[in-house]
Amino acid sequence: MNAKVETTLYANITDLFEILKDFNKAKVRLTGRGATKDVMGWSRTASEHVCFGSVTGRTTEQSLRMHLSNLLNEDIDHLKQEVAQKGYDAVLSTVKANLLVFKGQAKHTALGQLDELQSKSFMEAVGALPQPTEGVSEANAPKEAEAKGDEWVFNVPALRGLQGGRAYYAVTMPYRVLARLLQIQTGFAAIERAQREVNKSRVTDLVDYMGQAGYALPALTGCVEGKAEFTGDHMGTLAIDMGAKILLADGQHRASAIVNKVEADAALAGESVIIQLYTGLTLDERQQLFSDLNSKAVKPNASINNLYNHRKDGSQVARAVANAVFPGLIDFERTTCGGRSEYLYPFKTLIDANNVLMNKRDGEAWQEEEKVDALKIWALIMKRVPVTTAAGSGDNVAKLREGSVLGTAVGLMVLVWVAKVLMEQEGLNGLTHLRKADWDKGWFGWQGNVMSGAKMIKNGSSIKDGARAVLSLLDMPVTGVSGN
Repeated sequence: MNAKVETTLYANITDLFEILKDFNKAKVRLTGRGATKDVMGWSRTASEHVCFGSVTGRTTEQSLRMHLSNLLNEDIDHLKQEVAQKGYDAVLSTVKANLLVFKGQAKHTALGQLDELQSKSFMEAVGALPQPTEGVSEANAPKEAEAKGDEWVFNVPALRGLQGGRAYYAVTMPYRVLARLLQIQTGFAAIERAQREVNKSRVTDLVDYMGQAGYALPALTGCVEGKAEFTGDHMGTLAIDMGAKILLADGQHRASAIVNKVEADAALAGESVIIQLYTGLTLDERQQLFSDLNSKAVKPNASINNLYNHRKDGSQVARAVANAVFPGLIDFERTTCGGRSEYLYPFKTLIDANNVLMNKRDGEAWQEEEKVDALKIWALIMKRVPVTTAAGSGDNVAKLREGSVLGTAVGLMVLVWVAKVLMEQEGLNGLTHLRKADWDKGWFGWQGNVMSGAKMIKNGSSIKDGARAVLSLLDMPVTGVSGN
């Protein structure tokens, strides 16, 4: 390597690390505004070309010279603007993680030919940088990008399949690549896009969920707008042009959450999600795909969804109550119990009733003593109001439902509101008053409150009106039943 090349190469590398050092010294000054260039791509481009210099036929020296020159010709304002948008820490950690490739690769090749003083200065500059996030190393640095001719592509593992005469690719997409290729269509009229509007609060909820251990995101569905080439038979690699975009027909909120989460926590950049990708779809075809996917989707009912939700304490406490207090009488599959149902209450109603009784909000954490108390209180209530004894078997459930409001979901909700007020007034001893209430459907107090003729009225207002009617019968204050 001649002296001129050596001097230029070293100057470029030195300038590059001086930029990063300036970031540390001038963090508060990086407040650029306006349209930005993706700094993740900016920094990754250099590392990709070092990694894949041998693949493209270029020497590492040639790759470094060409791409460091290109990078350093970019206005530093791009980097400043990116920091203003994404935050200093997120941007800088990504830059440093990608520059680790220089430390592992370049020091053995072009940089190794520099004189001793220059090499020492360079390695000191590298060593002065904070270590990248765990999981990024010389061995597993990102290698999913390479040059094909004059174009750069992302290589992602893929399975090729066929549905409705149209090819699709089941792709394992690293989060960092998805962040580069994803396009959420904002600012377009509904007729000009094939996506729903993104609900920011839903994205925030998903970002929080991704912070939990063992989180799981289902597959996304979309198409590639741009060049994509599959290599292999049924299993192979999909090469997606770096200038291409992924437009999702299903999973915009999940994808948006992934991008936001990676910006906040670069350690997740190497995790991945499955995407079912199509290529070459027109706008009409993408809109039809959106319609087909969403019109055929069926959301599981609240009862079985809560039964399987082990993250929500309230669901699991209600499950314990169902097994201990209402054995064989709770429907875990459906949200309503019809007139001929052998079950007394749907599981979702029991969850709601348990939350009212114990003064808990949906999704709120439960202490162990609260779980024990819930079982104890339910047992005491059933001794005062022998619902489970009266129900007994399927035939008796039908008889109870026919003659008593306690055989309905509405009646159960009225019961817990009354029990809650009684305990607030007199503690557990207050539950003895439940024996004096008239739970027969023929009681006049139900009409206009929870009943209209022979029909039950099921809404929040009617349930509370019914509870107030019972409390009035018991000569107890009704102010404890809050809301309409």
